Amino acid sequence: MDQARRMKDLEKENARLRRAVSDQTLDKLMPAPVRKTMRRISLMSAVHP
Repeated sequence: MDQARRMKDLEKENARLRRAVSDQTLDKLMPAPVRKTMRRISLMSAVHP
């Protein structure tokens, strides 16, 4: 049981890390003006939910 729980925790952590790397890769592949616009949109949605 303990090994199964540990495996599940590791799978969750792996998925989280994969998403983080994916997000960083997308940021590097996007042209700077697109990144700037995406940040503005993100900030606006945080202020005006």
